[in-house]
Amino acid sequence: MDQETNNKLGELIIALARGDMLALDEIYKIMGKLLYSIGFKYFTGQADVEDAIEHFLEKLIKKAKKFKENKNAYAWLCIVYRNAIYNTYGHRKVESKCFRLQKEKLRLEYRYSGNERLENYLIVSEIFSKVTPYERKILYYNCFCQLSIAETAEILGKPKSTIQYQLAKIKRKVRNL
Repeated sequence: MDQETNNKLGELIIALARGDMLALDEIYKIMGKLLYSIGFKYFTGQADVEDAIEHFLEKLIKKAKKFKENKNAYAWLCIVYRNAIYNTYGHRKVESKCFRLQKEKLRLEYRYSGNERLENYLIVSEIFSKVTPYERKILYYNCFCQLSIAETAEILGKPKSTIQYQLAKIKRKVRNL
């Protein structure tokens, strides 16, 4: 965001703190698309995003008095929006795209005959008995659900590089069994 727009946002927040409700409309006109894009990182439905934006605008009216002139208005608005989402819905993502994908992949039908399924079950049971519960989750999402490392990382709330490292470590551990 350019400096001119950032300064205008700062002036609008100060005007809102003084009671000018038209400033709220101007803030929404400038930040509306951004608010939607941030909202869709946390929610899958448009109604949920609109509720979060409405909650943010209510919070903004209350918090505008705490804004200081020399602050970065754009960053301050993003933080207020994120905190409004966290305070209302918690630090969880509401049915993320990865979660929906995981549910779809779990609906896959078995492609094996009864004997092959039993043999595979015994192998998987032995492997799962040798690893920790957290390692089981990683293996489950990555191998059984066939989710990518990025999708597994999003579901577990960890960085992609961490899951990549842990998966390689688990695979080495399983090979040595």
